[in-house]
Formats: sequence, structure tokens, C-alpha cells
Amino acid sequence: MKLSSYEFPCFDFGTDITFKLYDEDGNAFDASTYTAEVFVSTWALGLYVDGIVPTWTTQSSGIGTFQFTETKTVDKPDIYHLEIQLTKSGVKLSTEAVKVVFKGSVD
Repeated sequence: MKLSSYEFPCFDFGTDITFKLYDEDGNAFDASTYTAEVFVSTWALGLYVDGIVPTWTTQSSGIGTFQFTETKTVDKPDIYHLEIQLTKSGVKLSTEAVKVVFKGSVD
């Protein structure tokens, strides 16, 4: 998975984050028949943000966007892992976890 940004401010929400999914050979992943959800987690503390549903820009090429919301965002600076889970009847796939950084505000 490739993201438009790998660093975000804490409490950020409402900003489009673009992503593109790839298969194991590095080709665009055809997600046409899948439903997707975005998950953000830390190894030590578990799941922080769940159930963010992305919007597909070009689903057949695995290109879409998602936004953190006021209630589904990260409130502590740290390194997190983001992945997209894809499901369809009888199949559940997850992207490899991508490292992202949430930064606190600079005063």
C-alpha cells in the first residue's frame, strides 16, 4: 500500500488521505469486488481507530481515499501501523501494515 502521506498531526480529521493498493508483484490491486475498512493500531496498545470506510477513486486499480473523523482519530503522538482490510463473500485480505507517524502540535 502506498499513501499520500505517512505523517499526520494528532487529532487530525476531515483531510483526504489518498492510498493505492498493490498485489505481491507490485501491480495495482483490483479491489472491484471487495468492501474495505481502514485500521490504525500500535503493537503495544492495540487498535485505536477502526471501521473507517474509504471512498474508491478507481476501485479496479486499488485507488481510494479516507478521512479520519472527529471520533475516529488518533490523540497521542507515536508511531502507528495502518492497514486496509478487504472482504468479500468467503474472503478476507489485509494489506501489509504501513508505518505512519502521528505528531503532536508544535508550540
